[in-house]
Amino acid sequence: MLKTYTRQEILSLTATRAGETRIGETIHTFGDWLTGQPAEAPGSGIRFALLGIEEDLGIRANKGIGTKAFAWEPFLRTFLGLQSNDFLQGATFMVMGVVKGLDTVEAYDDSISAITGEILSRGWIPVVIGGGHNNAYPLLKALSLTAGKSIHCLNIDPHADLRACEGRHSGNGFSYAIERQYLGRYAMVGLHQSYNNRFILDKLKDHDTYRAVWWEDIFLRGSYTWTQAVQQGLYFVAGTAFGVELDMDAIEHTLSSAMTPVGITAQQACQALFMLGMHPDAAYLHLPEGAAEREDGLKQSTTGKLLSYLVTSFIKGKQETA
Repeated sequence: MLKTYTRQEILSLTATRAGETRIGETIHTFGDWLTGQPAEAPGSGIRFALLGIEEDLGIRANKGIGTKAFAWEPFLRTFLGLQSNDFLQGATFMVMGVVKGLDTVEAYDDSISAITGEILSRGWIPVVIGGGHNNAYPLLKALSLTAGKSIHCLNIDPHADLRACEGRHSGNGFSYAIERQYLGRYAMVGLHQSYNNRFILDKLKDHDTYRAVWWEDIFLRGSYTWTQAVQQGLYFVAGTAFGVELDMDAIEHTLSSAMTPVGITAQQACQALFMLGMHPDAAYLHLPEGAAEREDGLKQSTTGKLLSYLVTSFIKGKQETA
């Protein structure tokens, strides 16, 4: 189910300061819209819709480490506390709410697909935070149904998440999207060679559908710079609407189910999202798998701030071409 927020709830999460205007003081709230507030005509100036997901069913089904404290609320508190100024204005955002409390991965599929379809139908760009990478599937489905055709995707991730269609989980969201013809071309940037199985490697031989840019080719062999690697993926998916996915376990030392000491830096992640955001075909941003605390007790206090940097990098890319 979707838990929406009222303006008062958003203000209670916003760190304010006299003489300053924060994002949370000017952002739109979908909860108020549903009750007929505000009185003025909705939609003026809104470009981006924030949607949270709090679930780890897909992660657990994929034999991953579950989540004790989700990333959505730390992100939201941090984001709402940012300055609303010439560089980033709160009035361009709608807080849709957070999807949580459902019993199955398939129930999340249905709910997230419907809400994302609603966002896209209004001409807003979805920015989706949290949950497992299983939720790429309903986002791709919604984008495809809205476009009326198969769409593309670029995923920055150590894992291709192309496991067999053996029941929905965080390791096969893209497999299901391709099988059901929602996803056409799929580019993966920063894949790790030791973390993708033979089944996946065999699928990647279909170069009409898949483009893999390996971490080892970027950082060990030097075949590409990081910028060139992202461009390789972008060239493959450009030309029709595409989703932008960045699994938080791609970023070194970032708390997630598959947390890694070796990957890309936070700065490289921000740079990539800025580049991708600049492209007019980039239709949504999805940042899954991050956590504030895992079920094994590991915690990270910077999760929300990192997510805010990633989101604003993508949005500033969009603003470059507005």
